[in-house]
Amino acid sequence: MNFEYTQEQNAIKKAALDFTVKELAPAAHGDDREPHYPRELVGKLAQLGFLSLSVEKSYGGSGSGLMDMLCLVDGLATGYASVASIAATHLACGKILSRHGSDAVKEKYLKDVAKGSKLVGYAFAEPGAAPASGDKKAVAAPEGEKYVLNGEKTFVLNGGAADLYLVTAQFDAEAGPKGVGMFVVDASDVEVLGDIDKLGLRCFPTARIGLANVKADIVGSEESGPKIIAEAQAIFDILNAAVACGVGRTTLSETATYSNTRIQFGAPIGKIQAVQWMLADIGTDLHYIELGMNKAAAVYDEGGDFITEAAYVKNYAMNASQDIGMKSVQIHGGMGYTRDANIERYFRDIRGAFHLESISDYPQKTIAKNLLK
Repeated sequence: MNFEYTQEQNAIKKAALDFTVKELAPAAHGDDREPHYPRELVGKLAQLGFLSLSVEKSYGGSGSGLMDMLCLVDGLATGYASVASIAATHLACGKILSRHGSDAVKEKYLKDVAKGSKLVGYAFAEPGAAPASGDKKAVAAPEGEKYVLNGEKTFVLNGGAADLYLVTAQFDAEAGPKGVGMFVVDASDVEVLGDIDKLGLRCFPTARIGLANVKADIVGSEESGPKIIAEAQAIFDILNAAVACGVGRTTLSETATYSNTRIQFGAPIGKIQAVQWMLADIGTDLHYIELGMNKAAAVYDEGGDFITEAAYVKNYAMNASQDIGMKSVQIHGGMGYTRDANIERYFRDIRGAFHLESISDYPQKTIAKNLLK
């Protein structure tokens, strides 16, 4: 399996980095202090064609694989993690619609999704409970060729900013989580119940939504629902690793620079062995996050067992990324804990990369199940 980026993938990453340096990084610090949906920046992503990567070519997209999407998200996250997460959500949902949407659903939505004129959001988590449980869980009832959805969803990604949503809802109460499907709904039919104010990723729109007799199209079928949802979760896990990796790269770069320029006891603190070891740990964690996410993306693009690979990278990256943030703050000392510097924002953002989903979605379960076969 070749992990070397292709010429096209290198071009995507370079374009993402160039855009990040010019447009994203200068805006990120101020936007974090006064959180808002960065509509203008997302519009520029669309103009550059970045939001079309996951949509098949017949509907105006690039028809790119997951590895291409990683290159984009990683590059964007080096300067502005919230924008990277907005793009990652849109791309992941676009991939699911391209692979599993009916011809009618594709015709209705995909051209606008590819152009970026319609942003896609993802509604997976139930309010206060695991998927397919709780008093306010989203349920779906068939009505002709469509379904009627009722209930609530929380931690909706791109919530409040999206033009359409992929929503998971239970259509068979007796089947539990196995009786859950995925549906696509217009944002105009959804009530935004409130924004969620977060510790990090503060400009990544996240909301609670209400569904009251909302008519929806199913993605795939009732039988394929659980597999499609598992695929979506795996794609999100892989792209979340790219967000963490991008933030981590900038964190390491600034921490290494600080270690070379901060003088203590007559010498740069980078001369201190304890600092060197922490830097080595950060570099090692980044190295293996990148290897893990690249392997998982390659397996997905080749049609292999990407579910297990995604669980491996999530299990490692969600812990390693937190360690990257902690050690970077520690190396910066008091400056790392102040709001004047960027390092505390990186710490909050990198932690958020894996924190906005169902509490029951632990990767260890998937890994152990595979090991015990």
